[in-house]
This record gives sequence, C-alpha cells and structure tokens, in this order.
Amino acid sequence: MTSFRPLIFLFLLLSLPGCAYLHSLDTDLPRQIDSWIKADEYGKALDTLYYIQSEHKDYAVLMQKKEFVQKCAVEFEKGMLKKGEQLVADKNWHAALQTYDYGLDKLPQSRPLQKARKRFLEKRERELNYLKIKLLQNKTDWLLNNAALYEQRLHITPNNRTARWSAKDHAEEVDKTATALVDCAKEALDQGELKMGQQCVHIAKQLTPSSDIQLGIAHIEQQLSREIAFRSRKLSRQGRQSLAKAHLALAKADFGQAKEIINKLPLTDGKNQKILAFRKELDETIQDYVEVNIVEGQKLYSAGKIDQAYSLWQSLKPLAPDNDKLDELISRVERVLKKLQQINDVQEKSGTG
Repeated sequence: MTSFRPLIFLFLLLSLPGCAYLHSLDTDLPRQIDSWIKADEYGKALDTLYYIQSEHKDYAVLMQKKEFVQKCAVEFEKGMLKKGEQLVADKNWHAALQTYDYGLDKLPQSRPLQKARKRFLEKRERELNYLKIKLLQNKTDWLLNNAALYEQRLHITPNNRTARWSAKDHAEEVDKTATALVDCAKEALDQGELKMGQQCVHIAKQLTPSSDIQLGIAHIEQQLSREIAFRSRKLSRQGRQSLAKAHLALAKADFGQAKEIINKLPLTDGKNQKILAFRKELDETIQDYVEVNIVEGQKLYSAGKIDQAYSLWQSLKPLAPDNDKLDELISRVERVLKKLQQINDVQEKSGTG
C-alpha cells in the first residue's frame, strides 16, 4: 500500500495563508526571533511563537522571548500611536499616514493601530472636504466680483469680439462652478454629511447659473431638507423600544438579532439620528469582530485545523456577506478540503486494492 501522508503534509504546507507555521519549524528560531526584534517585526515574531509547542527543544527560551516581544510590541504600538497623533495635530498628513502604515506593517494585528488609521483617514477626508469647499467659495467670490466688470465692458463695446467671448467664458465658468457645487452637495448627501451639503448649496445659490442648473440646486436643497427633517424627527414609541432591544442584543454580541431589529424599523424611524448612530456603532463592532476572527481562523488553518477554520469563517459569512477577503479564504479552504478528499479517496482505493 502506498503511503500518502507525506504528500498530504506537503500539500497542507503549500496551501497555508502565511509563513508563521513554517518559521516555527526553523532550526535556530531564537536567533531568528532576535533578528525580527531588531527590525521591529513584532507581528511576525508573535505569529510564529503562537505555534511553539511545549515539546520544542528551545521552548523555555522561546517563551521568555515571547514575553519580551509582547512588551516590545506594546511599547512599539504606543509609540506609533503617539507619533501619529502628533503628526495629525501638526497637519503633517502624509507623514502621519506613513507612520500608521509602518506600524501596521510591523504589527498588522494591532486593533488600536487599525482604528487609529481609520480615524485618521476619516479626519483627512474631512480636511479635504473643507479645502474643496473653500476653493469653491473662493472661485464663487471671484466670479461674482468680476461679473459686473464683464457686463460693463460688454455694455461699452457690445460689438467687440473679445468682450463678447470673455462674457461668454465667464458665464460658462459660472455654470461649471455651480455644477461642481451641486455635485459636492450630492456627494455630501450620500455620505450623510448634511452640514457640508448645506454649505455647498449655500455657495451655489450665490451664483446665477443656467436655469437647468438652478433647478438642480433647488432639487438637492429639497433632498437635504427632507433628510435633515428625518434625522431630527423624534423616535416613535416602537422605535425607542426597538432601539433598546437592539442595544441589548449588541451588548450580548448577538449581531444578527441587532441588525434584524434595526432593519425592520420604518423609514420615519430608520433615518433618525439615534438610529443612524447605532447603525454605525453596530457596523464598526461587526467589522472588528469579523477581522479578529478572520485572523483567528488563519491561525487555526496554519496549525492544520482546517475544519475548525472553515466552520469559523462560515459563521462570519452572514455578518460580512461582501467581505472579499473572507470569500477568498472560504474558497481556498473549500479547494483544500476537496483536494484532501480526493487524496483520501485514492488512498482508500489503494488500500482496498
């Protein structure tokens, strides 16, 4: 009978999502850990040490190093967070992004760094929006200040081709700027940034663009007003009860029930500010939960516990139906399980033959 065990083991090694398990088999792992510490590769070191078993020849030494790496990782994490916050405060946006990216490159599973980077991106987006609106306001001021001058020149020399073309270019620039402001308001509405949308509309109304663009301004202003009215409207009694139940479900980590409760609310309650805030909190909590358990599944997978990893990832699917990374991992493990089944079938046939 032909033995397929070496083949199965090799197949599993080649199909692992990372190298941590393979690194744990290094003959001189203590020295490798030291080199990673010098290079700030704390995540790689901790991932590798995760797989060290008590029968390892250097177990005692590696456990001491693991404790040291954990302390170093905490200090490294604190340092990156402090440096990033200071750079943001100084409005050194690019350097701040580089700091967070470096920190996550060396310690990719750090939740504080991941959250800090996410908050940074949101703050940077708000800064970019402020600059965009400021530029549009300046452009509007320039157009308004020059409007009378173009009209006067055309009035003095109505047959002057340059005067006519300049007035036409100015009118086109007014339409172009007003359109940009309408687009700005639409984007703000989609993102739920209603104050920003109102600012865009306010600036656009200072101009006198073409009639169709004026209709567009009026339309987006109405949409913003309706959305603001929805958000400021008080919750119904049912809405308040549902929100309380959803909070309780979230506290119990019953994310599915929390989502179901909130999704059943009528539109008048669903757009209330409190409900929207809860939705955001729920989405962020689910995202954190999914990401943490994706990593946990990868560790199980790398340790050869494929069925457990598969079950864990499958349990996450209803919470994150559009998570591409999760879909890729599930597809990969299904291919591995299928291949293993094929190998087992061949082995069984060889044994019976």
